[in-house]
Amino acid sequence: MKKIKIFVLFSLAVLPFAGFTQPQTGISKNKQYMESKVVIGKIYIPKNSIEDFRKQAGVTPAFLKTQQGFIKNEVYEKTDDSGNLHVITIVTWQNQESYMHAQQSLTEYYKKINFDRMEFRDRLKITAEYEVYSQQEN
Repeated sequence: MKKIKIFVLFSLAVLPFAGFTQPQTGISKNKQYMESKVVIGKIYIPKNSIEDFRKQAGVTPAFLKTQQGFIKNEVYEKTDDSGNLHVITIVTWQNQESYMHAQQSLTEYYKKINFDRMEFRDRLKITAEYEVYSQQEN
């Protein structure tokens, strides 16, 4: 009887760390809420617009870094053979709630500083594409 108790206690302590998972009842909703949100942007800037783009480029990342739930921001750049700039941005948020709050706050901030990002893009012929991904734990 004592050996069975020891085995049960050992199993309860070790199995959760051995790759076995609990039944998914109720856990998937909580896990879904806690998944990090990653916004990946692909931005194309024509060579004649790079200087104006760089003047404005720091405003958004600086603001986003002040938002609750911000985890990190990465920026990758390359210049093509014609001198055009290609930028990949990756912004990671703690969860869906923090991402949505930051998106709303950014819109309000743009209004406050009188910045129309769509007019800015159109004027400089910048194209930008953003997609939101869920980061899964391995």
